[in-house]
Amino acid sequence: MKTYCTYEQAVTFGGCRPEDIVELGYEMNQEQFKVFVESLIKVATQIINKYCNRKTFEVTTYTDEMHTLDIGDSFTPIYGMVRGFPGLTYSVNLYDYTTDLSKFTIIPREQPVQSVDKVDANMAWSNATPVWETLNQWSTTAEGDYKVIERYETTKIQFMKRFPAPSSNNIKITYKAGYKDDDPVWDVLALACSMIVANLIKKKKKNDEAFTIRGSGISSYERFYTTAVLTDEVKLMLDYYVKDPMAAFGYG
Repeated sequence: MKTYCTYEQAVTFGGCRPEDIVELGYEMNQEQFKVFVESLIKVATQIINKYCNRKTFEVTTYTDEMHTLDIGDSFTPIYGMVRGFPGLTYSVNLYDYTTDLSKFTIIPREQPVQSVDKVDANMAWSNATPVWETLNQWSTTAEGDYKVIERYETTKIQFMKRFPAPSSNNIKITYKAGYKDDDPVWDVLALACSMIVANLIKKKKKNDEAFTIRGSGISSYERFYTTAVLTDEVKLMLDYYVKDPMAAFGYG
């Protein structure tokens, strides 16, 4: 798994030194400190992924299993199946397989999409034996079953000819999504990751201080536990990249 900052970046931004950290009553040496910081970098990376509702920011191959829903289901789509404009309630009343198939659109879970590699569809009804077919992409030289459409930073897959009947888990989309190595997001992630690591180190230092003064007669240790890890400044940097949550019934 790719981490979002290096040891050098974390130490530079955080301004921490090995002698700042005490472990079992002894100051860390340089080697111990590097191992400690690198472990925090992994934690900080996961904190960023969790906050942004992403598995990772690097380009990765995904396979989404989606569905056209069972009869009677309905939901307000965010990711997954969209009939017409996003935000409309998709219900049995909107199933219409004889006209205007171009309104049936798939939005992959992970964005930004770098490439759509394959679209498979089960063309059988839910009570029949599955019949999986690989659909053809529309191009400038040949008609196909679907088009890949980019709108701002969102990639959609718009069906043009064939579309599966109402059923669960009857569409599989294999695609690559994430940010390329030269995208500016990596500079933002490096700074955010370094700041989180620095905050984690500060939190440990305050904990060490609290344990050190336990016998000194201080009545309250609250001020030693006030260091936030995911600060407002870090959130402000990451908020642009937070992915909206999926609709509850958008997938099987």
